[in-house]
Amino acid sequence: MHKKLLIALFAVLTLTHCSKKDDQLMGAGQIVDIAKRYDPTTEQLGGFKPEDKVSCADYGPECRLAIKLKVKNLRFDVIQFDTLDVALRNAKKIDGYYYMNFVFDEVSGEPLLEKYIKEAFGAVRPLKEPEKRKFTIPVHKIHDPPAGGGGGGGGHH
Repeated sequence: MHKKLLIALFAVLTLTHCSKKDDQLMGAGQIVDIAKRYDPTTEQLGGFKPEDKVSCADYGPECRLAIKLKVKNLRFDVIQFDTLDVALRNAKKIDGYYYMNFVFDEVSGEPLLEKYIKEAFGAVRPLKEPEKRKFTIPVHKIHDPPAGGGGGGGGHH
């Protein structure tokens, strides 16, 4: 009995320890879902028009994915990195906002977008605000899946 309990405890501790590394990571699908839950008019743009295109080439070799979102006719870039530390470093580089492993560009200096990013994600602009190491997902972002089916495939690499 004690041996089984020890094995179970070891398994739980091992799994908990392994998952700690990814507890501050999100996929692009999750970011888009949060954005749409906060403001259903948010759109992910396809990059067919020149003003809608964004590329990882603009953000360096550590960039994993770059997408453009639009809300209230304002466009901004969402750049995915592998870790929170890399996102923080890149946010500082461009004086942008970050949330978990994502950086938001073309937001700084645009009051409506700054408000949107701060309220929707709790994003931080590290050159202007105290650094934040632990992000939370406010309740409005995790309940009530968006219409048309849930979750959206934002997995990890």
